[in-house]
Amino acid sequence: MKKYSYKFALILAVVVTTSGFAGCGSSTNTASSSGSRETKEEAASSSASSASDLNAPTAENPRKILISVNSDSNPDSYIGENGEYTGFEPEMLKAIDELLPEYEFEYTTISSTDALLALETDKIDASLQRWEENEERRKKYLFTNEYYLTYSQNLTVYGADSAIQSLDDLKEGTKIWVKAAGGSDDYFWQTYNAEHPDAQVELIYVTGGYSVAIPMFQNGELEACTMVQRNVDRINQNYGSEFTTVGDTIMASDCYILFNLDETTLRDRVDEALAQLRKEGKLSELSIEWYGEDYTVDEFKEK
Repeated sequence: MKKYSYKFALILAVVVTTSGFAGCGSSTNTASSSGSRETKEEAASSSASSASDLNAPTAENPRKILISVNSDSNPDSYIGENGEYTGFEPEMLKAIDELLPEYEFEYTTISSTDALLALETDKIDASLQRWEENEERRKKYLFTNEYYLTYSQNLTVYGADSAIQSLDDLKEGTKIWVKAAGGSDDYFWQTYNAEHPDAQVELIYVTGGYSVAIPMFQNGELEACTMVQRNVDRINQNYGSEFTTVGDTIMASDCYILFNLDETTLRDRVDEALAQLRKEGKLSELSIEWYGEDYTVDEFKEK
């Protein structure tokens, strides 16, 4: 069994000083001057391949991979009483690492915003903080092809007496709360409006979270939104709100692991491990252990 290494860094400045990445060595191999151009190219290709093979990580000489995770989001990812990362995501990472002997995962804590900056500047190798996809992120970061967690979302209203009980009840101008421009709910409602040109809803972008949005629902400035059904009870308890999900699931937003754009080999190996864990039922097992239910299957993708 691998031994796991934990690195704690609460601000990006600490992460920037983190070292230990496996560097690529160099090799010089000069072709004979009497060789043809084709022979020289073949020699150069062979030299590059040999150098790559020599520097490829192995079980005997594993490459350390620094991954940003959350430290205070129980049960997703947090630091336990023993001072080590635990929760659904860290335990999943440990299971992935066991399947990849050529890598040794190390973990660090960075805010979501700083994690993306750290990825762009090669200060970390990967980030696992329940990242959902959007077009802008796809341009800047490398996503796993395999998702590992999904957020099934329902149409959500405020109070028990709303006339809105399904998408069929939406009318032109219905005031919809969009939590963030470019987010999964924004994409859903933009698509909805494109498909309903004669009955488009009004998209109202409100930042500041529930403390700002709840009064707007109470006074009628907002009428509906999408919410993860399993989070509604917790939100109502925390804020004293009266959100209610209605109808069937209308969308799902999946979570992926993010990498630097040049980490194709690492991403592909992690994909292989994730696919194996899904096939063996390990992902489902971890989800049930930490969340009480299996939230690893996107019902829209797996139909």
